[in-house]
Amino acid sequence: MKRKQRPGFTLAEVLVAFGLIAVLASVTVPVIKARVQDGYEDALIQEMQSVASGVIAYRQDVGFYPPAINYLESPVPTTGLFPGKNLCNQTLAQSDSAKWNGPYISRSFPTNAASYVVAGRDAVQNSFASGTGNIQIQIFGVDTTTAHNIDFKIDGQFDNTTGTLRYTISGASANLQYLIPTRTGAC
Repeated sequence: MKRKQRPGFTLAEVLVAFGLIAVLASVTVPVIKARVQDGYEDALIQEMQSVASGVIAYRQDVGFYPPAINYLESPVPTTGLFPGKNLCNQTLAQSDSAKWNGPYISRSFPTNAASYVVAGRDAVQNSFASGTGNIQIQIFGVDTTTAHNIDFKIDGQFDNTTGTLRYTISGASANLQYLIPTRTGAC
């Protein structure tokens, strides 16, 4: 008696197909994850460089460094953080405010917020920290691998204490400081 042939695949054919799909997935998933990570790191670098360019342009026009990022978006704010002040907390004269030729950055910032979110997960501090001879753009909540990678992309080395990008590690996250050089004693 002849057996009737049923249409379909044999178990061996199905297992081979699943094996090929698994091999392809094991090769492509890490590549896709790496590309997403690179894009995230590039977004953070672009954000820091964009704000730094805005700060420098603001200084060239107004004559003072802004105390907060929201000064780059609209003329000297009268409300929110540091209303009508420069980086040294001195009141800006009306003539200084008239020199504003911005916006110096394309992003809009929350006026009264202490920070805003970039790349969907990290907080950029609205106010600048100032050090000896620099202004610092601060980003909080970056994972440590990203901090190391960004440091290498910006400074060409893995050193969190020197260069344009510095960071401190706290647990599983890092706090980035992107340094903008200033003139000595400049506000």
